[in-house]
Amino acid sequence: MEIVLKSVYHRKINSEPRNVKQFINCFQCLLLLQDHQASALRANESRQYYPAQHTEGADSILADIRGSGHVIAATVTGFGRHPNGRADCEGDVRVHIDGLRTPSVQSDGSESYACYGWGFATPPECHMAGGYDGEVQIDHKNWSMHRECLDAPYPFLSCLRFGIESGGSNDVWMAHSGMVFYYGQDEVRLRLLAEASIDGEALEAYFEGDDDHIPICARGAYAQPVTLEIPVDAKITHLIMRRMSDQAHGPQCARVLVNGEALQVPWYAQVNNPHKRWLEDEYVLPARALAGKSRLRVTLIPEAACGATHWNVFGLRAYGAEPIHEIRENRPRLL
Repeated sequence: MEIVLKSVYHRKINSEPRNVKQFINCFQCLLLLQDHQASALRANESRQYYPAQHTEGADSILADIRGSGHVIAATVTGFGRHPNGRADCEGDVRVHIDGLRTPSVQSDGSESYACYGWGFATPPECHMAGGYDGEVQIDHKNWSMHRECLDAPYPFLSCLRFGIESGGSNDVWMAHSGMVFYYGQDEVRLRLLAEASIDGEALEAYFEGDDDHIPICARGAYAQPVTLEIPVDAKITHLIMRRMSDQAHGPQCARVLVNGEALQVPWYAQVNNPHKRWLEDEYVLPARALAGKSRLRVTLIPEAACGATHWNVFGLRAYGAEPIHEIRENRPRLL
């Protein structure tokens, strides 16, 4: 089986870089693709190859991937409405991984995703992890930025959605185009194994992210232990616990027991958002906790953090992660 580097437009580089020279070649390919995108925009050819999109009141979605792999780079271009319009820099990049309703990656404005601040008001700049072309007056005001994630890629096992806001809260008219580069396979590696039935106090609240205008109602328990019975098999290499909780107060901490034995690392969440109270976070059980077992009994016991016990559970699921097939030894090449 082959793992390929893809963009959302399915330009591919076969396999992964295996040494410094191949790493440089791969990096050069990304720069060439970025330069091609910029040239297409300048020549007004973007409608054919890199279509800009505007989504009223919601994030512009630049990639919606199903399968497994990891993202290593992204290029984003923002457009204003008309020649005197403003291509706003306040919109956050938001990346949802494996169906998590809470963003796994969220920038503080647009330019901070490329590791800059105070907008794109200067001439083009770059560094080892990214860069931007500054604000350019063509048909309308726009900016482009690029971010390398080779040292800290975004791994995903089932899906990944990459979007960006239009303005600080999708309250400014903007259009976006872009490319997201990732190594990936079409196979989904994440499987739902078990789900807890939680009863208790009802709460209606909102998630952070693109769907932060949709109220969600659920029932949950504050400062109470929760236990989940989980069947496992030999195909599962890691177990991922996913919790839905009220993050109005934090931090939150729980001791994790597997078949009655406490794990060394507690489940800890440094959270505090009284406005968008719903949170989905995850805890990955170490592989040794699964070794030789066909069934697990996982218990979460609330503990105090910073002098208070804010731990709560409004939903709890267990997912099994399956291994990715061995990567073939192919030299990266642009198709």
